[in-house]
Amino acid sequence: MKLKTKAVQKIQIGHRYGHWVIISETQGSAGDTRYLCQCGCGNEKLVPAITLRNGSSTSCGCQCGERALRISDYELQPTTPDIQEIYHLISQGVAGAK
Repeated sequence: MKLKTKAVQKIQIGHRYGHWVIISETQGSAGDTRYLCQCGCGNEKLVPAITLRNGSSTSCGCQCGERALRISDYELQPTTPDIQEIYHLISQGVAGAK
């Protein structure tokens, strides 16, 4: 019987994880990979890669009270800049279903 392993998605500069946008990669003091991230509110913080991947860190904390206002959980999934632009166009009413 073969064990299925989940492919680990590479975190890339410019990608969005929840309200975080990845700015740069660095190493933590324990040798773990961390990313300098900017929250949608403008705050910047070093965030461990594991918390970005497992979804336990999605903002600096400023968005906690607005959780109910999200359109869907898809907003918290990692998205490429191209997909982010499509979401933005849809939210502006520029693109959408016919």
